[in-house]
Amino acid sequence: MAKLKIRNVFAIGREHYATYASAYHKIPISEQMTCGICRRVLDHCRRLPFRKLIWFTTSQGAKRKRGQLGDFTWHGRSDEALISDRLKTELQKFLEGYPLKEVPYENRFELPSVNAGQPIWELTDLPFAQIDLAKTGAELIKVCPECGNRTFNFNAEMNLVVSRKSWDNWHFFSVREFEMMFVTEPVLRCLQEFGATNFQIRRTATLG
Repeated sequence: MAKLKIRNVFAIGREHYATYASAYHKIPISEQMTCGICRRVLDHCRRLPFRKLIWFTTSQGAKRKRGQLGDFTWHGRSDEALISDRLKTELQKFLEGYPLKEVPYENRFELPSVNAGQPIWELTDLPFAQIDLAKTGAELIKVCPECGNRTFNFNAEMNLVVSRKSWDNWHFFSVREFEMMFVTEPVLRCLQEFGATNFQIRRTATLG
């Protein structure tokens, strides 16, 4: 299949807005989730199924809120999210091939929203592309002796380049070097035109 004529891709993540709810997996304490040395989430834990969704509460002074349910609900890792039913419908043509699973939850939010009480869906298990380290100007600086996690000297001034050879026309994907959810220009444009809530661009990269 010919590569899509896309130049830029965008890492997106949660909006810094305290009233949106977040979620996390409830994992038994007996399960080791992170490396004992570098504290990285271990590979076998990356795609654990949901056992239960628990909404974070956010502190605003002495008051605590359960927030409202946005079109994106972020949890655990920055390349995993839940999406609202209305956003799933809007993005349908970009989501072909992605396994979406409905997630049950308790509809207990202090702030109303159009998404409360409606289905929400997992958008996880994203395919991986790779950063072109040479074009980006990044170098390997450390390897964890316990889990093998590799650390690179990425910084905000670098022009991040995703290897086009490692990308297979994915509209949603992550990268091997650090876990973030990347989307293509058509997806970002759709999100912006739709007015999707609780997301922002964290990083812009080029396909090269």
